[in-house]
Amino acid sequence: MALLYLHEGEYLMKIKEQYVLRYDLDEIYIAEKTPEGLRDICPISETAAMAWEGLERGMEKRELARRIADEFSDAEPEQVERDLEALTAQLLELGYLEE
Repeated sequence: MALLYLHEGEYLMKIKEQYVLRYDLDEIYIAEKTPEGLRDICPISETAAMAWEGLERGMEKRELARRIADEFSDAEPEQVERDLEALTAQLLELGYLEE
């Protein structure tokens, strides 16, 4: 069960168990587990995949933002934190998260 931060360091949401990341050559997809196997839903960026994986592991928001900022030298940790919150809101809106 992957927990996600929404604000101020509190775990408020988790990734629904039927959703995972699937790597296919140079593409990354959010996929849904089905009885027939994985069904790709939508492609995501490498940065979004790093965020997804960090959040699955329960990394704190600031730690994850620093890790992503370190990976991309032109990114500021504060902006990455805001982007993580926006990504979380989008994942919630798309139905990939639950309380």
